[in-house]
Amino acid sequence: MIQQKISGFTLLELMFVIAIIGILAAIALPAYNDYIVRSKVVEAFTITSEAKSNVNEFYQYTGRMPLDNAEAGMAAPDSYRGRFISALTIENGVIHIGFDDLNNTQDLTLSLLPVSNSQVVTAELIWSCSKDEKLEGLIVHGKSQTNLQAKYLPALCR
Repeated sequence: MIQQKISGFTLLELMFVIAIIGILAAIALPAYNDYIVRSKVVEAFTITSEAKSNVNEFYQYTGRMPLDNAEAGMAAPDSYRGRFISALTIENGVIHIGFDDLNNTQDLTLSLLPVSNSQVVTAELIWSCSKDEKLEGLIVHGKSQTNLQAKYLPALCR
């Protein structure tokens, strides 16, 4: 009688493979969720381009920061909405972006602070989204209200 050799995987080998896949998924899913939230935050930077331009123009012509949206020549804060953005508010030149439903948490804000050169009022403003940034020879205007966790901020803000 001729014996045929049976080939294939044993149950133990298959269980090892499934366990390895489970471990990899447990590591990858939280990182993927953080990536999704960061991509939602990045949407805010496309919406802020008009606000940055208006604040910069107002500052160059008047030498001071606009007090609110109206003074900066923009619509009401609630009219700037995106898929995840609830409002865009200007307060003393600082742009505050309110978020809806980022990772199932509410009332999150990212602030963009205008930074000017104390020597040249007509120079272009630069923007900072870091609360703790100290820029030598430059003036950081306003106060940040950013309450997003650092892991959700774009690389430019970390």
